[in-house]
Amino acid sequence: MHRGKGTRACRQGGAVAIEFAIVLPIFLLLLYALVSYSVAMVQQHQLTQVTSEAARSAAVVASAPWLADEDMLAEASQRVLDSIEAMGWLADDTPGCIEGARVAIEDDTLTVCLERSLSIKTLSVAGISVPDLPDALSGRAVIKL
Repeated sequence: MHRGKGTRACRQGGAVAIEFAIVLPIFLLLLYALVSYSVAMVQQHQLTQVTSEAARSAAVVASAPWLADEDMLAEASQRVLDSIEAMGWLADDTPGCIEGARVAIEDDTLTVCLERSLSIKTLSVAGISVPDLPDALSGRAVIKL
């Protein structure tokens, strides 16, 4: 008895197309998650690296005994700005996270804290947000003077 006009291989082609239509969006979501989390990790690493370099550079100035406290803070802040610009970032896009400042010197401790907004768009599918990260990343470095 012959049931349909097509062969078995032709009937299977429709099932493959339906399976592909179901699996492809899931695969693309996983691929986007992999790429977006990788980019976020690279950005966090860069921010931490810039913060550490800025703190080292600022510590050289902050430990100078011949500078007044105000001059130390101003010079340390300038060193931090130089480190931000050396990375190719705009200073306005990299604010501080210590009560709005990038540098703080208290009790022989130098703290540099920088924030940077995440440059990845969040994709929401069926109530799932990818990547599920904070709006801004932050890096903090503390050096005992």
